[in-house]
Parts: sequence; C-alpha cells; structure tokens
Amino acid sequence: MFGLVTEKSMKKIVSHINTLTSENNKISNALKQYGGSLASFVSQTEKRLDNAMQGIEKNYQAVSFLNTLIQRDFKNLEEHYTDYFQILTDQTQDANILQNYIIDLKSAIINLVEGKLSPLLLKPKVIQQTVLDIQNILNANYTGYKVLTSNPHYYYNYAKYVVLQNNTKLYLAVQFPLTTNGKLFEVYKIKSVPVQVTTNTSHATQLFDVPRYMLITHDHIDMLKDVTTFSPAQLWYKLCNNHTDIDYLEATNYLADINFDPFNYSSLQTDCLEILFKNEELDIPYNDLPPL
Repeated sequence: MFGLVTEKSMKKIVSHINTLTSENNKISNALKQYGGSLASFVSQTEKRLDNAMQGIEKNYQAVSFLNTLIQRDFKNLEEHYTDYFQILTDQTQDANILQNYIIDLKSAIINLVEGKLSPLLLKPKVIQQTVLDIQNILNANYTGYKVLTSNPHYYYNYAKYVVLQNNTKLYLAVQFPLTTNGKLFEVYKIKSVPVQVTTNTSHATQLFDVPRYMLITHDHIDMLKDVTTFSPAQLWYKLCNNHTDIDYLEATNYLADINFDPFNYSSLQTDCLEILFKNEELDIPYNDLPPL
C-alpha cells in the first residue's frame, strides 16, 4: 500500500474517514438524545399491551359469565314456557268443566220445570243419605213410621217438590212419603179378570164389585187367588159408615170432595180412614169384611 498511494489519495481517504466519523458522531448524538424517549415509548407500549391483555382477559371472563347466564336463563325460559302452557291447559280444562256444569244445571232446571227431579241436580247419594237421616229421626221420635222407599229412581219419576228462588240461590223442598206398613207392597191396576161365560143363550153374565186395584206383598204372592180387594171408596163407605149396600158413586164423590189420597196419610180427614189404611183391624168400627 505504501508507495502506491499518493498524498492526494490519502487526503481523500482521510477526508472520507472524517466524514464517516462525523456522521457516526451525529448518529451517536441523536441516539443519545432520543434513546430515553425510545425506552419510555417501549415501556409505555409494553404497559399498554399488558393493560390490553388484562382487558381482554376480563372481557373473556365477562363473556364466559354472560354465556353461563344466557344458558341458565334459556333453561329457565324453557321451564317457564312449560309451566305457562301447563297453566293454559289446566285453565282450558277448568273452563270445559265449568261449561259442562252450566249445561247440566240448565238441563236440571228444565227438568224441574217439566215436573221431574234430575240426578244432575240431586244426586242419588244425596237422596239415599237424606232418606237415612229421615229414617233415623222417625226411629227416634215417631216409632212405627218409615220412609216409603230409598230408591232414587222413585223420587226422580214421582216425587212432589217445591222450588224457591232467592237471588242467586235455588231452594228445593222434596216430599218423602211415609208409611206405617212394615212391608213394602206393590199396587197393580186390574185391567181384566177371568170370567166363565155360559154357553146357554138364555142366560147372561154380569160382574159386580170388580176391584180396580190389588195390593200385593212378597209373602202373600201365593195367596192371590184368595185375596179379596176393594176400592178405597168401597172400604171407607163399608167400614167407616156401616152401609150395607155400597153406593160406589156416592163414596167416590165424597172422597174426591175431601181430596183423599190413599197413598198420602196427610190427606186423611177422619180417624176411621187413618185406622183403615194403617190396617188396624180391631179398631175399625164396622169390620165385617175379610182382612186385607
């Protein structure tokens, strides 16, 4: 190198080196001047990044918690919807039951207007329990009397009753027939009787005192051929007034005048009638008829 480079070239090299050194010094001075700021910037950036990471972590936790709440609320919402539809179903069923009850009540009231009790208004169990209560009262205070029947069908078809209304309340008074007969009997209306007709054209057959009804108890069913029956008018006229010849028309008119009902003891107007239908044979004034 020495001996090949001229002084002029060396000056250029030195000048170039000086220029580089000057530039390096400027850069060094600039680095010294902005180094603190750069370190502060990096530090602030790291803090901001840390804060951002913490914020992201908090947001993640919040999102996770919110997701848990949404899942829980969704499950609760399903349960609430189920309960809601169950309530709607129950309300619909209750409304149908109430509608059917109103329809039944209207039908029962229509039956009352037509003259018959309805099992929709007065249930069979209520009738049977009422008969039992009445019978207990009769056994305790009115010995010898009994309710005619406890069969609800009898009251649905034949009961006498009174209906009263007070505002929204409906009162129903039912008559329960009483009897002193220890055994139940059945009443049959006689529509035809066997008659022996003679073949002799010179004779005629005429029937007298044909009974209109026959009373039969279960232990006398085998004695039907020997049973003699009389109409209520005939019995009263014969036994209570000592009439040898029974004027059936006169007796019938009298009983109609006093509103006589042989199956309702409250309609009896005389002691003799009451004795007659209680079947107290020894107390009948003029008893010359065979016993019933």
